[in-house]
Amino acid sequence: MHSIHLQLTTILISLFVGNLYAQDTLENPAPATSAYNSLEISADTLLEESSGLEKEPQLISFIKAKIPQEYIRKGITGTVNLDLLVDSTGAVDSLYITKGIDPVIDSAVAAAVRQFTFSPAVSDGQPVAVILSYEYTITLDDEIHTIEEYVNFSGTVLEKGTRTPVRDADIAVFFTDTTADTTLKIPFGIYLQKIGTFKNQILSDKWIITQTDSTGKFFFKSLATGPVRVNITLLGYEPFSSMDTVFPNESVDITYRIQRTDYSDNEIVVYGKAEPKEVARRTLTVKEIRKIPGFSGDAVKVIQALPGVARPSIGGGAIVVRGSPTWDSKFYLDGIEIPQLYHFGGVKSTYLSDALGSIDFYPGGFGVRYGSTLAGAIELKSRPATQEKAKGFVDVNLLDATAFVESPVSKKVGITASVRRSYFGDILKSITKSELFELPVTVMPYYFDYLIRTDFTPVDNHNLFVSLFGSKDKLELIAPFIRGGSKEIDELSDRLNQMVGFTMVTGGADSKFSEKTSNSLRFGFVNNTQSGSIFGFVKFGSASREYSLKDQFTYKISDKLKLTAGFDLWMENSKQRSALPAPDNTFVYDTSEYDLGLVGAYLECQYRPIQKLQLIPGIRYDYYKELQYDGGIVPELWKYTDFNNRRGISGEPSLRITTRYSLSKDHTLKAAVGTYNQTPQPSLLTINKSFGNPYLPASKARHIVAGYEWQITELISADVQVYHNQQWDIPEFYTDAELAQRKDPSLFNEKGENRMYGLEILLKHDQNDKLFGWIAYTLARSEGYDLKTNTWSLYNRDQTHNLQLVLNYRLKKQWEIGTRIRYISGNPYTPVLYSTNNTTERLYEATRGEPNSLRNDPFFQVDLRVDKKFIYNKWMFSLYIDLQNVSYPFYKSPEFTFYNFDAKSTATLYSPFIPSFGVRAEF
Repeated sequence: MHSIHLQLTTILISLFVGNLYAQDTLENPAPATSAYNSLEISADTLLEESSGLEKEPQLISFIKAKIPQEYIRKGITGTVNLDLLVDSTGAVDSLYITKGIDPVIDSAVAAAVRQFTFSPAVSDGQPVAVILSYEYTITLDDEIHTIEEYVNFSGTVLEKGTRTPVRDADIAVFFTDTTADTTLKIPFGIYLQKIGTFKNQILSDKWIITQTDSTGKFFFKSLATGPVRVNITLLGYEPFSSMDTVFPNESVDITYRIQRTDYSDNEIVVYGKAEPKEVARRTLTVKEIRKIPGFSGDAVKVIQALPGVARPSIGGGAIVVRGSPTWDSKFYLDGIEIPQLYHFGGVKSTYLSDALGSIDFYPGGFGVRYGSTLAGAIELKSRPATQEKAKGFVDVNLLDATAFVESPVSKKVGITASVRRSYFGDILKSITKSELFELPVTVMPYYFDYLIRTDFTPVDNHNLFVSLFGSKDKLELIAPFIRGGSKEIDELSDRLNQMVGFTMVTGGADSKFSEKTSNSLRFGFVNNTQSGSIFGFVKFGSASREYSLKDQFTYKISDKLKLTAGFDLWMENSKQRSALPAPDNTFVYDTSEYDLGLVGAYLECQYRPIQKLQLIPGIRYDYYKELQYDGGIVPELWKYTDFNNRRGISGEPSLRITTRYSLSKDHTLKAAVGTYNQTPQPSLLTINKSFGNPYLPASKARHIVAGYEWQITELISADVQVYHNQQWDIPEFYTDAELAQRKDPSLFNEKGENRMYGLEILLKHDQNDKLFGWIAYTLARSEGYDLKTNTWSLYNRDQTHNLQLVLNYRLKKQWEIGTRIRYISGNPYTPVLYSTNNTTERLYEATRGEPNSLRNDPFFQVDLRVDKKFIYNKWMFSLYIDLQNVSYPFYKSPEFTFYNFDAKSTATLYSPFIPSFGVRAEF
């Protein structure tokens, strides 16, 4: 900025003064001052009033002062005040510096001002010379404006071990040597202020800061060259710091790997976090629950630790839901019934836990989406392959080895694959063949499963998938000392063997057409094979093919009303063959073929008349192709005796109603009542063409459930439920007297009745940075009606009390420790009152007492698990130890009670101590 003050005088005086000024120009330098702005030289003319001038002089030509670069780098700015003598032609005749900055700067300004050109001042019509006071201001604005904006330091932030891009991380750069960049034309602090205004980066306390984007990438612009300290911070990750260098004329691209404070994959168990509909729906997310002790890392088995599920016997994979046999519940994979949930012995689930997204468990009172079940429903929901990057793991433990990989193929396609094989049986086989061990029995268990899944998203809100999933189990027990039944049945009569396998193809399409309409379609094909023999006495085999198609359409009419309609189609063709011993020492051969089928349709309404109240009524109809009876025309809430309901085709209608009422934000009441039905189980026995009864009606049940939910704190919640289930038309064997009077070979009638009732309590602590877990308690009663005595007797899996504590705690340095503690009532059993020696048949005949009138001692078990994870740049390595029944030295939990050969004394089988350890490498 520059200014002019004009005084009019005579030409002679002006010339005299001008000569004087010219002599003093360099003799009165002004002191230098410092500034923090950029370089810019501007001009602005201010003329002092003078009555003698007709026209004031105007600056026509401005010349920029040539300030030496070292003075610009020092940031010296300020104003030089000058008096100028401008002659009658407008040229600067002479000047005088009245106030300067620095001798060098003053000289540069003076040299520039002498080259100024003005329009002449005019007085009385003639050009005249005048004296001007002029201010010449020096700034750094011009140099600041010339700073270019370009990326010269960039990179990617990945999660250490998983290589997952880290988004929203703060990246801060600090210059440890501010003199390193000799190309800067202005002071370093002023340079930082300027680049701190560039898009997506800021200046804060001498740090230039930016953030990573959704792909983990970051970009810095126009950083000064030299050494820098890079700090990365993000909640949930350990602070990261690194020394790096910004090079001249070079763009630096670098990858940083930061470590999470915890690698527990914590998607902890969540119950009903989705839209609450069902009274008793419990949803498990998978990644953390595989670390719960006692389950060998299998997420599906964690269902056994929830309220309402009875403890299975060791080596068994039964899932007894609210006192009902396993066949009264249905198990699904993505809506398609899965033929085998567990491998032999219940050691592992057939579907790899790491390929699952969640597990929905419905112990009772659920809606009309699920049919052909009397007790509960469990749905495994697989997850799509990652769209981020390829990743996977290899896991090796005492039982088996697993390999898993998932990867995006393109932006719209992803693929998942896994394979798992047991080798415990191979180890046992090697031991038994060794000369060091002489064992009377050789046991060779084996299991194998595989999965390939492809996901495709052609457009937004439309997802397709198809998967190939298979499993095979084989068990062989060789006892050379046994001389079996007949080589006619099996050439190898010294062994028991069984093989079960299936191949399952499933697919689906999920579409959201609008905010109001959506559709979910599923299809499946299952090929089952099974074979076995028992020491040459029994031989059996089967092969079946199943076809499934399901569709569900949802229409949201308003915020208060939503309708859901769907249908289920299921068909099975099964071929059975068997060879069984007959009383006359011959064998009975049976070959049968069965066609089974289910056609179901349902309609459900979700209605919210007021904000606090939700009503969900639904109706369903299931038709059973394999049955030949007159079905019901209205839903049966109990066994109708005064009304003939059997006037329809071989199927049953169901009516189910659920309601939820929010007392407040943290307190909810809920209730459900519904009717359920299924084909008589086990179906291939009850409708067997040789001894079954195809005229049996569908088995039926009524569920009544009431509950209360309390969100105690943000992390702690409680769920209390009471239930009563009634079942009727259950297949039962005819008594000997009834069989003697019958002319057909059928062994079954529909006179069976069961009842179950109880209380379930779940107190749960959601995951925080250290702890998660729950306490589950079930008080239950499960009884069946005994037609012989006309009394109710206990079911052999009745467990009055079932108390479980599950805890997992994170320690520092990637250590985790977990425990599971169980106290459960012993299973009931039937006592032997006395036995008689039958010398003719050479055996003891036992006379038994009241069915299931005695119980085993309570079951008590403590399991422990310890995990340690080692984090490397591109992969992770884990060690884990899972110890089941560490309480064995202090208390032996009974599994079974046996009577010896003469039925006069008992023996008890106890649950053993089972150690396991393994390693896991993830990339």
